[in-house]
Amino acid sequence: MVEDLGYIDGECDHAYRSVHFRAAPRCSPDDRAKREALRLMMRQLESGVSEERWAELEGKPLDEVVVVAVRVEGMTGKKSVRARKG
Repeated sequence: MVEDLGYIDGECDHAYRSVHFRAAPRCSPDDRAKREALRLMMRQLESGVSEERWAELEGKPLDEVVVVAVRVEGMTGKKSVRARKG
């Protein structure tokens, strides 16, 4: 993954941060695991999820939902972050 921080005018350089990782992805076909992953995302992304919203999730079919667990096995990173002129 790369965060492009833009060209540094007058220095013939580019500012960035990057991370490279090795991982073992695993898909889970289990509806229970899918519901738990959706609950976790909702807790993190929405404020004050109501009981009605949880109940709505429980009643939905999850055939189209794909949950991929990623176990990171190694990670490296580098950066070239300097102040841009102007």
